[in-house]
Amino acid sequence: EGVLPGRIASAPRGSSGFGYDPVLELGDGRTVAELGEEKQAISHRAQAVRAMIEVLNSLGAPHDQLANSAGR
Repeated sequence: EGVLPGRIASAPRGSSGFGYDPVLELGDGRTVAELGEEKQAISHRAQAVRAMIEVLNSLGAPHDQLANSAGR
């Protein structure tokens, strides 16, 4: 599970991302579309993938294969 808390912005802002990114405003006042590459570190999907890798590692999955599939 991954969560990216935010609120609906008063108007869309930013040029990167897709979907709801221009209207999802974070606690610092920026929308997700204004984050650029920084989004990859905090997105709910990235959080979920990191958690999944930890579970797979605990099951004995080869670490190098998991790290490569997660873009590390």
